[in-house]
Amino acid sequence: MTCWTSERRARQSAAIKRWAPWTKSTGPKTHAGKKKSSMNAYKHGMRSRPWLSLRAQLYAQRLYVRWVEHQLDQIRKNRKLEKRIQSNELLKRTRINPVILPDAWGKPCYTDPF
Repeated sequence: MTCWTSERRARQSAAIKRWAPWTKSTGPKTHAGKKKSSMNAYKHGMRSRPWLSLRAQLYAQRLYVRWVEHQLDQIRKNRKLEKRIQSNELLKRTRINPVILPDAWGKPCYTDPF
């Protein structure tokens, strides 16, 4: 890193005053333009406080909906399981003994009448 001497600093200062770069700035000239450009640093869009609050609420709602869907899935699974258990118990109670028929070699062959 170079160190600026006092002579170099004075030379640079005189040159900048001769150039006067601040007179050639390209910023807004009118009052309306200045007002519009003053909003450049204003937080807006998806980072504003109301938007962040809305996003947080929507996220919480999505989590709740997922939880409800999960609970409904569990209820559906339990109902299916209960129906399956009931139908199995019904089958056990009304089951007819299998019919025993001899096969081609004379051995008993068990077949289900259903």
